[in-house]
Amino acid sequence: MNRLKNCRVYLSSGMDRVPDGGVGWREAVTPFLQKLGMVVLNPCDKPIIGSIESPESRQIRIEAKKRGDYEFVAKEMSNIAHADLRMVDICDCVLLYLDTSVHYCGTYHETFVAAQQHKPIIVVCKNGVQDICCWLFGVLNHKLFFGSFDEMFEYLEHIDKDEEIDTLNKWVFIDYNKIFGK
Repeated sequence: MNRLKNCRVYLSSGMDRVPDGGVGWREAVTPFLQKLGMVVLNPCDKPIIGSIESPESRQIRIEAKKRGDYEFVAKEMSNIAHADLRMVDICDCVLLYLDTSVHYCGTYHETFVAAQQHKPIIVVCKNGVQDICCWLFGVLNHKLFFGSFDEMFEYLEHIDKDEEIDTLNKWVFIDYNKIFGK
């Protein structure tokens, strides 16, 4: 089948308040997603021309906040938020990684923008599905909640390859042959 070929997936999770800047889990899942033919939109390695977010730029913003240079922080974060939300706009689905011990802000904003656009939002919670906040059960489809990446990988393989699938009124697959020809 290969339904997920060319499907653009945005990798959403914290970057600000996690030790590795959110890089580790994204690098770990990307090879699997690419093996399915998915196009990975990674905010840690933005494919948007002129938009860079790095450990160095993050440190500069932290220092600016300490100095009280909030204009600088606001300008920098405005550009970052714009780039990340644009990736949410153009993606076909979102992979949301939650660690409930981390405070999120932009992550939830991205999630609710994607939810308003009726995109599939696949949630993997480090602490298990039972630790996902109740609000998300009310606004997202809990059938897309997983307690591990392995469970999520199994689900994506099912969506990609199995003959019979439940789209959960979220998945929309594009026939690129009709657009670009064979």
